[in-house]
Amino acid sequence: MAEGSFRSLFSILTGRSALREPAQIADELTRNAEKFSKGNAAYAKPSESSEKNLKSTKSIRPPTLKFVSKLSRFLGLDQMQTLDLVRNFLMDEYRGSSSQLQTIFKNERDSHALMMSVLRYYFDERLTVYRCLKHLFEYWQDSRHPCRETYTEFVDKHLIAGRKLIGALIQHYKELCDTNAPTSETNGELMTPRVSARWAVQYIREQIELLDVVVLHYRDFQMDATQLVEIAQLFQVHGFGTRQVNKHLLDANADNLIYQIGFLQTVILIEGIDLDWMLNNAQPETAAGHHLVQAVAQKTAFDEMLANWNDSPFHSPVFLAWATFCSLADDAETAVKIGSRALQTNVFKVLCTIVKADCFSNNSVVDVAVKTTVHVLLAAVLMVFDESALGNSLGDVVAVLCETMAVRRSSNEFWTQRGFGSLLTSVQSRFPYSYFLVDLLTALSGHADAPAMVLEYLKNVNYFTEPFSDALTDFEESEKEAEVRLCTEREAYKTVSDSPPSLVIPAGTLGRLFSDRRNRLVRWDFRYSAWHFFILEFDFLLHSVNLGTDIDSLPLVIRVTSVVRLVKQMLVLDPALSTSLYPLLERTFQVIQKFGSSPNPPQDLIKSCIDCVTVICQNNAELAWTGLQQTGFLPHTLGTTKGTGFNISPGNFGHVLRVKERPTGSFRVTVATLEMIGAMIRHADELGGDLAASIVFVVHEIFATFHKWRYVDGTERKRIGEGALKIFECSLNCDQLRALVTQALLYSEAGQALLNMLSIGVDAVDGFAAVSFLKGALQVVIQLLNSTGEDLSVIEEALANQMVERPTTAGLPQVIGDKVHIVSIIASYIHHRHDPELPVLSTRLLGRLCKASPMSLYGCLGPNNTADSIRDAYALRLAARTEDIKLKVAILKMLAVSVETQPGLTELLLDLKSKDKNGRQEFEIGRNSCLAPTLAILSSRNRGLVPLELLSAALKFLASLWKNRKDAALSTIRNKDGIWADIMGPLMTGLPVETSTITDSHCQVAAHAMRVVALECFYVAKGEMDEALKKLLRDFGSEGKLEMWISAQTKKTADAGISDRIKLKLLKVTRTLLLVASNVDLDVFRLSNEANRKSILSSLLEAVDYHVNSSLSRYTLAAAPELSTLYTVLFGCWPDAVQPRLSLLEKITSILREAKSKSTELSTAIETPLYSSTIVILQRSKSQSGPNEIHDLDHVVEIIRLASLSLQQPTLAGDSSSKKSTIVQLLVMCEAVQVMPDPSRWLFTLESNATFLHLVQALDFNLKTGKDVALVDAVMHFFVVLALRLEPARQLALLGVHRSLCLYLNWQDEPDAAVANGSLETSALDSGVQKPTWTRIWCLSVAFISSLLKTLRHEFVDEALDFVGAHHEKLAKSLDAVRGNLSRACLEEADHIAALLANLSLFRRQWQFSIPRVFTDLNERMGFLCQACCALLSRPQFLSHLVEVASERLAVPSKSSHESESLPRTREGAVAKHVRFSGDVQTQSSSSSGRKRVPSTSSSIELSSSSPLFLKIQRKLLSIMTHCLTFVRNLEPNLYKLMNDTAFDLADYPPLLLLRFDSPAMETVTPPSFGTLIAAINACLGILPKPSRIATPTRSPIRTASPAEEDRFLVMLVIEHSLWILLTEAVMCLRSSGVEFRVKQLLKRELGSDLGNILSYMLKFFSRRSGPSTPSKKSPAQDRILTSSAFSDEDSEQRLFQLTDLFMKQVLR
Repeated sequence: MAEGSFRSLFSILTGRSALREPAQIADELTRNAEKFSKGNAAYAKPSESSEKNLKSTKSIRPPTLKFVSKLSRFLGLDQMQTLDLVRNFLMDEYRGSSSQLQTIFKNERDSHALMMSVLRYYFDERLTVYRCLKHLFEYWQDSRHPCRETYTEFVDKHLIAGRKLIGALIQHYKELCDTNAPTSETNGELMTPRVSARWAVQYIREQIELLDVVVLHYRDFQMDATQLVEIAQLFQVHGFGTRQVNKHLLDANADNLIYQIGFLQTVILIEGIDLDWMLNNAQPETAAGHHLVQAVAQKTAFDEMLANWNDSPFHSPVFLAWATFCSLADDAETAVKIGSRALQTNVFKVLCTIVKADCFSNNSVVDVAVKTTVHVLLAAVLMVFDESALGNSLGDVVAVLCETMAVRRSSNEFWTQRGFGSLLTSVQSRFPYSYFLVDLLTALSGHADAPAMVLEYLKNVNYFTEPFSDALTDFEESEKEAEVRLCTEREAYKTVSDSPPSLVIPAGTLGRLFSDRRNRLVRWDFRYSAWHFFILEFDFLLHSVNLGTDIDSLPLVIRVTSVVRLVKQMLVLDPALSTSLYPLLERTFQVIQKFGSSPNPPQDLIKSCIDCVTVICQNNAELAWTGLQQTGFLPHTLGTTKGTGFNISPGNFGHVLRVKERPTGSFRVTVATLEMIGAMIRHADELGGDLAASIVFVVHEIFATFHKWRYVDGTERKRIGEGALKIFECSLNCDQLRALVTQALLYSEAGQALLNMLSIGVDAVDGFAAVSFLKGALQVVIQLLNSTGEDLSVIEEALANQMVERPTTAGLPQVIGDKVHIVSIIASYIHHRHDPELPVLSTRLLGRLCKASPMSLYGCLGPNNTADSIRDAYALRLAARTEDIKLKVAILKMLAVSVETQPGLTELLLDLKSKDKNGRQEFEIGRNSCLAPTLAILSSRNRGLVPLELLSAALKFLASLWKNRKDAALSTIRNKDGIWADIMGPLMTGLPVETSTITDSHCQVAAHAMRVVALECFYVAKGEMDEALKKLLRDFGSEGKLEMWISAQTKKTADAGISDRIKLKLLKVTRTLLLVASNVDLDVFRLSNEANRKSILSSLLEAVDYHVNSSLSRYTLAAAPELSTLYTVLFGCWPDAVQPRLSLLEKITSILREAKSKSTELSTAIETPLYSSTIVILQRSKSQSGPNEIHDLDHVVEIIRLASLSLQQPTLAGDSSSKKSTIVQLLVMCEAVQVMPDPSRWLFTLESNATFLHLVQALDFNLKTGKDVALVDAVMHFFVVLALRLEPARQLALLGVHRSLCLYLNWQDEPDAAVANGSLETSALDSGVQKPTWTRIWCLSVAFISSLLKTLRHEFVDEALDFVGAHHEKLAKSLDAVRGNLSRACLEEADHIAALLANLSLFRRQWQFSIPRVFTDLNERMGFLCQACCALLSRPQFLSHLVEVASERLAVPSKSSHESESLPRTREGAVAKHVRFSGDVQTQSSSSSGRKRVPSTSSSIELSSSSPLFLKIQRKLLSIMTHCLTFVRNLEPNLYKLMNDTAFDLADYPPLLLLRFDSPAMETVTPPSFGTLIAAINACLGILPKPSRIATPTRSPIRTASPAEEDRFLVMLVIEHSLWILLTEAVMCLRSSGVEFRVKQLLKRELGSDLGNILSYMLKFFSRRSGPSTPSKKSPAQDRILTSSAFSDEDSEQRLFQLTDLFMKQVLR
């Protein structure tokens, strides 16, 4: 298995696998301990026993067996080890599909190609074992590494103990040096000379890796004297790597490897001498303790061995080290002898070659060790030997130190007087003739403590050295030899500008004469500032006119370049020095300006200056940008042009690129400029310059064409590409530049260049040094796709359609000239193994394409072999426990996205196999499915071992499957044992106790798990849920886990530093789970338990309270509304779960108060849901407790206060969300004032906040403009409630609300469509919820005027009459509409109007006097309305028929809208013309066919009239009838006074009833008559329960109308009013002198007969009734009946009928 390969082990050690815990890494190290100790010696030769074992393995197919046998001979490797190698290769390196593999084994040619691929893998395995060892030695003593203790224990126990490792390494090195490369005779015909040469190079590489380990070993452990001698002899025997036994197979390319071997051996020997110990113990008495000093025999042997060595360059550093050691060990003779040989062999040049070699320039741990060893050697040499003893090697010493100083952590050793301090003094004494001082200080400035010291050091330089020429005559010789004295002042460096002044050497200065190799020099001893000298150098260079063609090699240019590098290095670590160095920085910009436009620009100088500007930009972008703008170096815009948008000048940068770099193939300035532009873009927000021009220039002039340029140094091509990609990446992250870069890349040749990078192919990348090049391209393309809009861009179209040449794939059959889709190449990067970030980026790009691309990615993958190989690679890398976590996460995220948008790709990656089981199709997971490793990741056995980000990605994938209903996959998942325990595990465990350990991944894991559970509970039918899931959910509910996750939304996640997006995501998923739990079988989550419900609601409210009281943030503003809304929803589902409600109301009040004091936005967000809960609380408290028990609660007043605070004018005129909140506040105030009968508790609050005034102003404005019907509706509701209280009613009357209703309500006089069409609005009637409309507001306005009139009585009569007068036509039209329209709106409107007129009829005289025409007209129309209602009520069958027909039409969708919404009109079809009521009394003989004496008991009526809609319409008609009769009764004289006062004047009371006794007809419109009221009474008696059924309540309840309390009250009220009016009208008729005697007799006979029947029926009703006749509580309908009835209880009812009986006996007979 691949877990046994060294490559997988290296992935584990480097932290790129899923195994990251120290215990897991320790297990892996222990398991491979023997391999480490043996190294490559563990690989055995083929043997017969191994061959037998291979053939006896039954799991191997014959083609595979044959291939392994051939490969074993080809590699010269044991057969069983070859089998393991093939298995590891298939998992780590193979790029085909499993089905393709057997075909390759059977084909001779393809199998040979596969063998070559296995050979490369084998070579890499042999090298990786040493890489693992190097990694261990690099970090085993690094306290910052998380596995340091594990590494230390392993190294001490398995590698160092008994010196097993170093002995094995030396022995294996000997074997490598003596091993001949295999040939065709030994390894078969496939071992060609070319393959043999590859083996020879492999042996050299193994030697290098092995020597690297030896270097690191002896860096940490002492080499004893015997080992030193033995190793030196071994190295000398093999000529320090030059005497290779396979040298005849090597070419010139192997020379660098051989030199590397020699250098490493040299360093090992120097390290073995252990000069570091000698430096730390430099005293003569302590130096004797060195182990080599004590080993006299070995020391002598080493001396003799060195004496016999030749002058090889590999020997000279060993000579120098041994000479230094001997000098410290007080062996001067040997030191002089060996030291002179070292100098003769140019030892310092050799050291310089070592530290500057390419093989040691990668900053690896071996490179650091090598440079550290060389640095210690130089430190010892400079401490022991005088400078004069080193010969003319000062420059080489400085060059070596400049390279080795980078590995030192401090520069303190240079500021002392010995060693490096003396060297610093020496190079200073040669300044400025020699610039070694600048180079050395540049290296020193790389340490954090050095820049400030370097600045001060150069301010006080003691020597000025210059050539001594014959022109120098103004001096005199001194007393000392070779010393002169300056007679007069001398300008050492003349200034070419006014500032600064020339550098002058004062008179009398002493000078020392000396010579170097070529020139005679003089060193003047005086103090000056080197910075002053540098400025003069800059000025002289800037004023030079013609510097020639070879400008880069001019000494002046080289010196200025060195100074610029020094300044740059100082600013890197200490940006504060920019102020002190500003004169030089200013001249740096001038250099860029002058030489950037030169015909022959000096590249090194310009590059150094640009590097310096880049450093400045990183710390002071404004200074850098200002200076650059003045230079004109960067591209800039010249103005806009038609078509392209703007015209760009390339600037001096474009000039340098055109005239210098492209012709020469050297692009140093371009590389530096790209880095500088990238640094500028990072500070684009601070700069106001023309960065866009530079970016466009890079896109079009560099990135689109740089791959076509000629390069002297191939690495520059890579650096240019990376620099451009970095610019694009930074620009895409910048808001100001994103659109520009997106446009430039998507719609230009640069986009094609990006795609060309993506199509390199995985094999080319493996051999391509610039993997980062491709990674940058992938990153930019991903960002581009994220930035695109809805339109298809050029690059997206290319990704969808572009076909490219198929790249070669090692080990697989090749098709010449074949083309593949570019998406296939992008997907193939999953096979790349060397850099895990590359497959991660390619997978992310595929995931982005899954979401954004218009094509099928499965179709783009090409033939089945290609698609299958990619699927196998994804499944394999997802299943491998040593794979990089980031890659696994990227794969799972891509799978989650593909489930939603790519069905073909999803089917490929899931690899589900169908099978028939008992006639039913089932699915199982295929062997190459990505689902199997996903479920393994979720397994509880891996709990705690799998990183949370990986677990989160796996659960996200499952959640996507559930969301998109992939039933085949879901069925296989459900069938897996323990899957629900795996999914529910994180939910049962909860978040960590320590909040500091909670991460985003913890919350994401929980969120995805909750989503899966919620979707499963939502989709699975009741009763079909998995029993295991049920049990887990019951435990989840009973153990309080729901409450735990609600509580986790508060302090736990807030203190953990989790991102707001993740916290909000977890909150929303928790809300979803709770909502699903509240709607499924409650017993599943144990929510049938009231205690659990109460706990959940309490936790939710506590969470809301926490967020409101926490610091205000974006998350708080989002979380508080979510939680409060969830609380309101669940509270509505479980209103009985919270007790006591009033303490809950107090909690809600405190939350609202805190939110309002903290933030208006927060308050507005949570007010709507919390006020909704408050409304429910108040309504239920009112209905259950009664107002007397809650009217004295202060928190109810507080609710009113808080709500009224928000009802300010800005809020009322705000946006839609604030208006919605305002509406809810008005509704909660409606409920609050109703539960507190005493207005004094809350009226002052409303007055102090000017609530009434603001509401009236809002009402007035919206009525004028016709806007915000919902707000007007809420305001009118609130006013209606207030109008029932005396003091609030007076304030509303004073504010003139009625005036607005009179003036601005007229324009909304047209009825709604439902009213006009006569729609029954069945849904509205059933639910009781009405959408705010202007018709509804009209009804509320009428109710408001009616309530004010009822409350204020005479105080409001004039205003009420104004309203009636203003809306006379509307009132009349609404009253007439009932005859032809029984819609809810129409009946509701007529009911309110009738109530208003009934109340106004109490003030008949004032009304009749003020507006007599209106009084007369509405009097008639009220009579017509009474007649129409009575006609409908007295014909229940006809009314039921109308309801049924209308319901059928509403249910038929094929009918026209008008036909389906209209209620069938009455027989008349429309409201008939009004018939003027005449005072003449009309008579009509009674007939049995035209009159209904007693209520009908027909069963057909009962059955057809029992629908809820019929009952609602019947109840509304009764209510209207009640108001009409109240209106008529108020216009009648008092019956008792009329009967008792014989002198009563009847002139003021005209008769209101026609003297007719026929039933009211639907065909005609007539005033009411005696027959109308008799029919009304009979209809009401039919609604009352039958006497026969009262005694037997257990019989069938079917009857004409269910006698609800309100219905019975209305029925009895209609009977009472009807009887009263009948008796009054009868007395008036009998007492009237204008009525004929014949007519009076007819009245007595007909009325007596009808009343007798009625009294007979009522006598039976009262005698057999079993319950009270009147409810103890009045319904809301009673509140609209303002005339207080004297007959509202049972006794009153009987007295009324006694009066009627007495009237019939004494008056009518």
